[in-house]
Amino acid sequence: MKIAKIRHAKGWSIDRLAKESGIGRRTIINIEGAIKTPRIDTLYAVAAALDVPLADLVGVL
Repeated sequence: MKIAKIRHAKGWSIDRLAKESGIGRRTIINIEGAIKTPRIDTLYAVAAALDVPLADLVGVL
């Protein structure tokens, strides 16, 4: 997934993404590190916070 790349391009920290998305910091770390597969609602929240289409996070479509 490309969450970390998009987050870095925006100059956001993990803490900021957690705050903006309403997703826990540990969950974001786990997703970016490919430790856990996120639920679709989690991906939607992250995409909305980053203001990108969901497809940009998962590299499809």
